[in-house]
Amino acid sequence: VNMWNNELQLISSDTLTGFWAIRDFNMSTRISTKIYGFINFKKTKFRHMFTPSISYSYKPDFSDEKYNIYYNVQINNSTQQFSYFEGQIYGIPNGSRQSLLNISLANNLEMKRFKRGEQKETKIRVIENLSISSTYNNSLDSLKLSDIYINMRTKLMSNVDIRINSTIDPYKIDNTGQKINSLLISDGKLGRLTYTSLDLNFRLKNKQENLSKNNNENSNNHIIDYNIPWSLNLFYKLNYSKPSMNSDITQSINFNGNIDITSKWKIGLRSGYDISNKSITYTSIDIYRDLHCWEMIFNWIPIGFHQSYNLMIRVKSSVLRDLKITKKKNFYDY
Repeated sequence: VNMWNNELQLISSDTLTGFWAIRDFNMSTRISTKIYGFINFKKTKFRHMFTPSISYSYKPDFSDEKYNIYYNVQINNSTQQFSYFEGQIYGIPNGSRQSLLNISLANNLEMKRFKRGEQKETKIRVIENLSISSTYNNSLDSLKLSDIYINMRTKLMSNVDIRINSTIDPYKIDNTGQKINSLLISDGKLGRLTYTSLDLNFRLKNKQENLSKNNNENSNNHIIDYNIPWSLNLFYKLNYSKPSMNSDITQSINFNGNIDITSKWKIGLRSGYDISNKSITYTSIDIYRDLHCWEMIFNWIPIGFHQSYNLMIRVKSSVLRDLKITKKKNFYDY
């Protein structure tokens, strides 16, 4: 037990003997369903799947005296809260009350088309997932509604992935940028866009059908597949942030790819460009050479703080993998 010592002006602790019980319990429930909508045209069909869900969770305030877990200590002109079980191995329940209502709305949109000369339908996922969610915390005195989160994931063709994540603040801000307890819906607005990110992933590779099932793997865990002469992945990322008055935008482009010079030589490259800072990001060049029972792996980082190269020649067999020759060189000081 902690006690305030007026003479020494500090908190002193003492250990009490006895039997006390820690109680920790909560209640939660969830309701969800699926609603389907169909639109049919002559050669095109649309299917919309709407999945609303509502969940509620409740946890009492364990700082209440009836639970005999927390107690208050008067320190001069203020009061500080402590627990009888502080520092024990079993921990203590949170002292604040919890009453959360969460609402989530998920959407999926698919399209089916008939093509001339084909018997089967072609299914296209227009929107793989579009979800909107928010939480209402009834235990708070103000600002009970949380941010509204909007997430979308879809594809363009078969080699372009798109992800969009956004955050909307439903409350107004004052002239200093501080949030106030007034909803923007009263002005006819859903909220303020405080954050959004856009991720584009574009994949390219040759169109060979017969792919090898016997792959070798180098020290960087790159799969060596000699039936794929080349492949390329492009990544574009955009971030927008405006938590209060000022906004910030960052953009970057990254890529990685590999190419087979011959059936024994393979070259991989990773790099990128920070559009906001106008600088080249982490760059790495990997060269792999198949030496029959042996293999050579060369990794080179030509620019940046981590400039280095690493040359390794080792036995392919996993049993003798520790039998290797290594040459390293770093161009920076620790």
